[in-house]
Amino acid sequence: MSPAAKARASCVAEKLKTKIRYSRRSNLNAMHLKFEAKLELPAHTRDNQPFPAGYPLVNQCMDDSAAQREIDALVANFFSALDNRDGATPRLADLIDCFTDKATIVRRSNSGAELYTVKEFAIPRIELLTQGALLHFHEWETCSTTQIFDGIAIRTSRYGKSGLLDGNDFTGSGTKCFQLVDLDTGWRIASLAWVDDNS
Repeated sequence: MSPAAKARASCVAEKLKTKIRYSRRSNLNAMHLKFEAKLELPAHTRDNQPFPAGYPLVNQCMDDSAAQREIDALVANFFSALDNRDGATPRLADLIDCFTDKATIVRRSNSGAELYTVKEFAIPRIELLTQGALLHFHEWETCSTTQIFDGIAIRTSRYGKSGLLDGNDFTGSGTKCFQLVDLDTGWRIASLAWVDDNS
């Protein structure tokens, strides 16, 4: 199977898993659960009464095309900030600007989890990309899903990457999970967690 076919198959599998998870969640939400504990509930939740019209349920995903476009652009900027092909010079400021001031970043691998601040994540990677050790590098989304909830969003991305590391061909793929927030200055990444395939 070609790399492109594998990427498409992986994308379909990820979307199917997401659909199954949310189908299960919907089934659970539809069940009428009775609690015997002495818990005072709001009036509209007693006796299996339905929620009033407009009640803000957390599993209601918004169809916000403007936010979707802004998030697409933000994630594209994140990936392009790590691209040094064709003489491009990655800039630290461009990468940092994708994140909130207090964003957290986590890399998961077989050896455990590594946590970073934005600068701890960004500085060594920009140095690697600008000092000659990693050439012709770029990372790109192969597929993604985005859920938007009134000013916050979750994006799960499958990605590929390739370059020339210390003179040797370097390729890989993996999954990135973004949590995003809409600030006065626009959408930013509040947290990022990623795992490389076979890491």
